[in-house]
Amino acid sequence: HIKEKEWLKTAYMLALQTALPGIDNTSTFVNANSLWGKSKDLFLPNYTSLSQKYYLATVKDNLPFDETTMEEINAWSNKHTYGMIPKFFEHANEIKNAEAILLDALYFKGTWVSKFDKSKTENQDFKLADGKKISVPMMRKEKEIMSCVSNNEVTIVQLPYGNRAFN
Repeated sequence: HIKEKEWLKTAYMLALQTALPGIDNTSTFVNANSLWGKSKDLFLPNYTSLSQKYYLATVKDNLPFDETTMEEINAWSNKHTYGMIPKFFEHANEIKNAEAILLDALYFKGTWVSKFDKSKTENQDFKLADGKKISVPMMRKEKEIMSCVSNNEVTIVQLPYGNRAFN
């Protein structure tokens, strides 16, 4: 049985799964979940049931974890990421020794409330975690009030999308 506190978390996840995709008709939000098992009944029935009910998970079991399974997983990934991750696996040997694969996909596409002027994009240095710097295109915006927080290492800016449901 699920404890009350755990039930509230899972009920909240279901609310997010069903509500977030529809709160802004100018943005696309997808949160997809899946369980892939090599043998029948690999996942406990309660786990499978909760995953399907609260996370809307696709559950596949009794799979050979071969080329066919790899293609099915890649098709799932391609569909739920709108083509951004067309191939999660490149070769069937990447999955052949696995007993289970749990996949989650998040996809978001939206339009900022206040768009960036492409003509103000210019290459600037970007510091990587290892300290190296690389040159990348940086968008710029001036004379606009934005919500942000910063410290000595990072500045985080909040930019609203669409109807302001997402930032």
